[in-house]
Amino acid sequence: MKFKINPYKDHAVMDDDWESIAHEYFTINKQRKNLAKREEFLKEKLQVLSMDKSARTAKYAFSKIERIGAVDYKRLVAEHASDVNTDPYRKDTTHSWRISRI
Repeated sequence: MKFKINPYKDHAVMDDDWESIAHEYFTINKQRKNLAKREEFLKEKLQVLSMDKSARTAKYAFSKIERIGAVDYKRLVAEHASDVNTDPYRKDTTHSWRISRI
């Protein structure tokens, strides 16, 4: 017989009001992701229609913006200063929240 380990055993059990808010969060999150996909699709369509060039109408402008690439500091240290202790340069620990459907 296999026993399942409960990864949420140290979590506080909340009431129906909390669950309702969590449900609304997931609903809105899904809508946001769908809107983001639609937004990306429309942006790509504008790019094709403008033949990959900046374009405009009387009301809208679609501008091509170029940025130089970011420096890959992890690779830089690995290749040129692998013996350097990077911990003194580490920023403070941060915390975030993740909501999961179980």
